[in-house]
Amino acid sequence: MKTLIAFLLVLAAAIASAEESYWVKKKPSSDTLTVRRVSIANEPDPQNWERMTVAQIAAYEAAEKAAGWVPVHTVEALPVPTSVSRRALLIALFRATGKKEADVLAFISQLPTEAARYEASIEFQAATFERTHPLVAALAQAFALTSAQVDDIFRAAANL
Repeated sequence: MKTLIAFLLVLAAAIASAEESYWVKKKPSSDTLTVRRVSIANEPDPQNWERMTVAQIAAYEAAEKAAGWVPVHTVEALPVPTSVSRRALLIALFRATGKKEADVLAFISQLPTEAARYEASIEFQAATFERTHPLVAALAQAFALTSAQVDDIFRAAANL
């Protein structure tokens, strides 16, 4: 009962919060808290999911611990989009790494051959970026980004 009350208090606070939020589902037959970040276009069924901020999820878990329960939660990773817009990718790249369009252009200007520089500059002007494109892999290597970081940047870009 304490758990349910704490959960409802946290959910009520979610309505008033403007900070980044996540969809949260407490499975009815367990103490598992399932958290999923989704884009506005892919919001889950509101009958089964509630929106909570990171702080509210932490408050929920603290209430569970205070009640003597050990909270368990799983995070469902969003699929990595196969492509995102140029605009969204540049914004997501900047937010994640501080790298700007000028940094990408500087990388392209350092490619070893004129053909490579020309082709990369044309590819960089494309309206969309494919996750598996060699230019994305080359930029990731140049900016010391792991594959998981690039996936996260693409996920973030899909939500812009």
